[in-house]
Amino acid sequence: MIEALGNSLSTHAYEIFVMIAIVVIIYFVSSLIRTYIDNKNSVKMAEYAIKGEKMDMVKKQTKLRELSDAAIVLTDSEKEKLDAINDDVSVLSRKNISLMNEVESRTSRLERGSDMAMMKKQIEKIRKQENKLFGKNKGDD
Repeated sequence: MIEALGNSLSTHAYEIFVMIAIVVIIYFVSSLIRTYIDNKNSVKMAEYAIKGEKMDMVKKQTKLRELSDAAIVLTDSEKEKLDAINDDVSVLSRKNISLMNEVESRTSRLERGSDMAMMKKQIEKIRKQENKLFGKNKGDD
């Protein structure tokens, strides 16, 4: 009678362990999918921001061309000042895009590292449970 009760309890414990493992796996898969979707959306938003900046730059260049074609003639020093400002704007735009890309890459790397750390902890917990149930790590080959 006691032996049958012990077998029943170990069977139930094994079933509970399997259910918990399935829930954990589903959680990790869903978090990976969510992270993938978030990163995809971030990339799209960055692309839209870059397109917006390009459109603004094109508008400004068009406006400057219109002004240069106007009847008012600029002196050489005024043209040099405008050229210097436009060069500065171009440099700042490139630096801004570079920094945006760096932030995106570092964020992605941080998310991957965090996911990996959580998975390592989960594997360690699973190994401990395996040791309790089986006495030896069955998953370690």
